[in-house]
Amino acid sequence: MELSDEAKTSEVTVIGHATAKDTATILIDDTTLLLAGIEAVHDETYLTDFNDYLASSGDVTCHVSADTGKAVCLDKDGDDLAEILVYSGFALVSDVSMKNLMDAQARAVEDGNGVWGSE
Repeated sequence: MELSDEAKTSEVTVIGHATAKDTATILIDDTTLLLAGIEAVHDETYLTDFNDYLASSGDVTCHVSADTGKAVCLDKDGDDLAEILVYSGFALVSDVSMKNLMDAQARAVEDGNGVWGSE
């Protein structure tokens, strides 16, 4: 994911090993980061799965907006954590202006992932 020059000038970057507080909030060192564009699904299984993913993914790079305080966080492969969470059905889109997240949620519904799966 490439950030625009405008976004780069109005952000703070945080890099490190992350743990999940919920499926829309991570912690790097003592910094709590809210992932941009999503809202958590509160399910212990999803939280455990997300923490397992973070433990295996190495350092995370987060670009925190100075305007909103919310972060776009990328794993070691450059994949957006919010998009991964939404596609997995572990989080819901809260910002419909974020097309990549809306597309991921549509694919999650179609594939029956996470909260979109049948019980």
